[in-house]
Amino acid sequence: MAERVRSKLAGRSIVSFVGVPIRVSASFGVAASRPGMTGDALVNAADETLYRAKRPGKDRVLFEPPPAAPS
Repeated sequence: MAERVRSKLAGRSIVSFVGVPIRVSASFGVAASRPGMTGDALVNAADETLYRAKRPGKDRVLFEPPPAAPS
């Protein structure tokens, strides 16, 4: 879903309040939950993944699978 949204936004532009067109792009960090993971931990994982997605440039989707459960 994140990739579909990103691709629909890619190359589009919006008009600013002063009439200047601004190119739109989006980056997404997607994280998956694992059993016992709190909501805060899931949001933090998605946030960290978003920053890793943005590091090499804009307009990307990065999915981080859940870490293996401790054994």
